[in-house]
Amino acid sequence: MDKRFWFGINKKTNPFGFGCCQIAGKHSHNNVPNGWGDIDESKTIDILCYAMENGIDFFDTAQSYNGGKSEELLGNAIKITGKPVILCTKVPLTNEEVINKKIAVEFKKRVELSLNNLQLPYIDILLIHNPPDDIDWKNFNFEILDSLVENKIIGTYGVSSRRLKGARNVIENKVGTTLEWVFNIFERRPIKELFPTFDENRINFIARSPLSRGLINSKYLKTAPVFDNED
Repeated sequence: MDKRFWFGINKKTNPFGFGCCQIAGKHSHNNVPNGWGDIDESKTIDILCYAMENGIDFFDTAQSYNGGKSEELLGNAIKITGKPVILCTKVPLTNEEVINKKIAVEFKKRVELSLNNLQLPYIDILLIHNPPDDIDWKNFNFEILDSLVENKIIGTYGVSSRRLKGARNVIENKVGTTLEWVFNIFERRPIKELFPTFDENRINFIARSPLSRGLINSKYLKTAPVFDNED
């Protein structure tokens, strides 16, 4: 399998990774169901270990997935296998904090919480999770992120954008080295809107929802999907 280089962390990985939103179990975000139903934690760790032992070495999680449960389970699997992986996690940023010069201490606490959940001293890729699409990056305080890189707490940073507008804003303002946005057989706009800029700007891309949150499934060619209220 071909390997690809990750700008900012001097490592290579397989082009296929493991998204860890679904392993967080049943949870809500702003009182709206956001999980994929109940999980068996033991089986989940077995699945993660199986992936690590069979060539998957990139894992993408987030602090907001059920209060860090996804990070915790992933950290347990990494500890069990001892396999080297490239790990990406995401931490939130609220509207009120966008240009607030005082967010540094609070933001660092969030990074420390993720490190504790993962049982790791280092995060390869740290993404700001779903910031406002129209955030004024020119006035954003990047000192805290740059200091985390300089102190070898993270390898590099970037943004996981909510919408295409936000993804364009990230590229236009050259925010970090890594952009995560939706790309699958239903969402093809990145091919024309985003991809042509990547080489010039040395941007890594992580495909968000590559299976459209489970809708891209061959069984749905014959049977309509049915989901419960907590899915």
